[in-house]
Amino acid sequence: MTINFVLIAVGGGSAGSVLAARLTEDKTSVLVLEAGGSDLENEATVIPGASATLLRTKQDWNFHSVPQKYSSFAMENKQIYLASGKMLGGCGSMNAMVMIRGSRHDYDEWAKQGCKGWSYKEVLPYFKKMETMKIPALSGSPYRGTKGKIVVTPKYTTTLEFFNRKAASEIGYRSVDCNGYSQIGYCPTQANIKNGERCSSTTCYLRPVMYRRNLQISLNSYVTKVLIRGKRAIGVQFVKGGRKYNVYARKEVIMSAGAFGSPHILLLSGVGPKMHLRKLKVCYYTTPLVDGHMFDKLDKTSPSKYADSQDIFVPIAYERPSIVNAYSNYIDKVQQELLNRTTDSSFDVSLLLLHPKSKGYVRLATANPLRQPLLDPRFLANPHDIEMLLKSK
Repeated sequence: MTINFVLIAVGGGSAGSVLAARLTEDKTSVLVLEAGGSDLENEATVIPGASATLLRTKQDWNFHSVPQKYSSFAMENKQIYLASGKMLGGCGSMNAMVMIRGSRHDYDEWAKQGCKGWSYKEVLPYFKKMETMKIPALSGSPYRGTKGKIVVTPKYTTTLEFFNRKAASEIGYRSVDCNGYSQIGYCPTQANIKNGERCSSTTCYLRPVMYRRNLQISLNSYVTKVLIRGKRAIGVQFVKGGRKYNVYARKEVIMSAGAFGSPHILLLSGVGPKMHLRKLKVCYYTTPLVDGHMFDKLDKTSPSKYADSQDIFVPIAYERPSIVNAYSNYIDKVQQELLNRTTDSSFDVSLLLLHPKSKGYVRLATANPLRQPLLDPRFLANPHDIEMLLKSK
């Protein structure tokens, strides 16, 4: 089977859905290949309070790291569970919908290191263009948008948040817009929720334009390699329903299969470390700048108790209680301790290491494209990361 499109997007996740919607605004023909199914196959994707029930379902790739050497001593086999959306919308269809852009200083640093067009000044217009901000207290902010597809609202406010804000004020933290000029301070949670439902790149960008004749979306289509001729990607090979297909792009193949999926497919296509690919007898291309560098953020969570208060709870009957689901990757002793702590009203305080120096990798386990890749974030391999986490406490 040979089919031609102008553009092929590998992955219909957070990025792929937006790309497909934008690139088909003219007559450009675009094919989106998504390994998973529709996000609508599980109603929890649209219910803001039910996102945790999507973990370890068929909508999740259910990735696990290789056993860690320097961290994860409380985890089963010292492996880290790495949730990743396997459906239209990708992780954006199963995350907690917390809307935060990232630090302006990070974007400026990317530009300084050679990422042309990625300074904060250059990306800000696109942040504004993508959103319709509906938070009255931030109305008129020069950093916020009002005509975009993604609706941003205040996440439901509980009594606990009122106390948190008061406590932050008492110790000198001012209330800020974490998607504004500065992120130093206390920021009430902002979420991409529209009319009480998740507003993801699929629901708010892609689904409204699925009628376009120049847009084709193929679900349950597992891409096994990028087809390369010379130094140019000309198409992809994928498996669907037990059959293998080749499709070709007249202009570009866009990799939007996620932080783990894209490097996995590139490795299978021969783009990656030469010695690694040669060992697995994968035909490789000379690509000195591609070496599977993997940096991931690390957080440390500390459970705390708080006084009894009339809070807001969402009564949902789960087939697998989300709190047990969240703890299931821990060894029995630690899992039991964490579950015991939830008998009282409690909350978690998380410390996040935003600029780790530990460097990991994504590698092939075998040349079989259906096998999951080897994922090794190598958390805490660099002593600097341990030092920074200890200081943050």
